[in-house]
Amino acid sequence: MADPGGAGSGQWASSYQMRRSRAKGVLGGAGMPLPAESFAGFAASKNCMATDQAQRIIKTAVMEWPDVSVDPHRFGGIEFRFGKRELGHIHGNHLVDIPFPKVVRDEVLEKGLADKHHYLPEIRWISRYLWAPEDVTTAITLLRRSYDLAVAQRERYSGTATAA
Repeated sequence: MADPGGAGSGQWASSYQMRRSRAKGVLGGAGMPLPAESFAGFAASKNCMATDQAQRIIKTAVMEWPDVSVDPHRFGGIEFRFGKRELGHIHGNHLVDIPFPKVVRDEVLEKGLADKHHYLPEIRWISRYLWAPEDVTTAITLLRRSYDLAVAQRERYSGTATAA
């Protein structure tokens, strides 16, 4: 798989790592939840803002994929589904959570493309904060990976091909 937007190397990766570390340091370390209601104040205090149109951009991109639906998410925001399977969800314009098999989750974390889940770091979900436009691009790439895994699983169990 191609490195989304150069996220795995170079200056951009350092920039994301810096923003991620700054957030963790301010909030008291890895695994500290970032409540949605505190994000705006936190972002303003650190002179960084979520991408204003992130949810719209991500929703538009994900809805182009066959058999994807959008529903309200039980903890706020919207979730993307492929059949009964959740591909991931977005909270406002600042945070995307995506489930992956453990081996994929570990690879995503190793490459620095996302963090452990913001509230339950021990589960197989990842969280991607949307600090800048390139974070939105990476989030879409990660959601596409979740979609591709769901399509492959459906094909394995049903024995039919799904257009992707």
